[in-house]
Parts: sequence; structure tokens; C-alpha cells
Amino acid sequence: MAKPIPTSFRRRCLSTRRSDTGITALEAVAGITVIATIVALAVWASFQFAGQGTGRACGADARMLATATDVYFARTGSTVLPATGDDHDRYERTLVEAELLGDTSVRFDLQPDGGLVPSGDDCE
Repeated sequence: MAKPIPTSFRRRCLSTRRSDTGITALEAVAGITVIATIVALAVWASFQFAGQGTGRACGADARMLATATDVYFARTGSTVLPATGDDHDRYERTLVEAELLGDTSVRFDLQPDGGLVPSGDDCE
């Protein structure tokens, strides 16, 4: 026959009530450390994505200008873009008027032969 479980053991181990009602300082520090680590990783990742976005935007802008220039040269049979206006966007405006671009580029200046020159520090 099995021995009965002592009452003190039952009360101490099988009780669903907790005697403490808060968290310890160690638990609080551990929780804050985990949250701080997650925030630090999120900030770092956002800066990484921001840098990649600028590089991809430069590449897309360069491809768009090159394609529009190639189409203009193919349509007109010319190898030189005529200037429209006298500012730094004068060759891009020719492509805008030919409806090959929606607007001028803020990252590159187009040359008469279709070459690209970066207009800022973003696309070196």
C-alpha cells in the first residue's frame, strides 16, 4: 500500500497560488536587455536597407535614362541629343518633350552623346 502524501508537501508543491506578486530586479534587467537588443538590431537593419535603396535608385535612374536615350537615337537616327533650354537638364528635357521620360533626373545630368554625369553625391 502506498504511503499518503504529507499535507505540508501538498500545500507547498501542489498549490496554484504564488506567494510573490512582482518581478525581481534581475528579471527586469533581463527583460530590458532583450528589448534593447531587439531595438538596436532594428535600427541597424533600417540603416542597411536605406543604403541599399539609394544604390538601387541610382541604378534604376541610370538604366531609365540610357534606355530613353537609346530609343530617341533609334527613332531619330541621330547620335547627339539636341538641347532644350540652357540649364543642366537641357538634354533630359528633350527626352521629356519626346515623351520618353516623365520628368528630368535629380541624380544624373545627361550629356549630348547619352553619357551620364552624377549631379550629386548619391550616385558616385
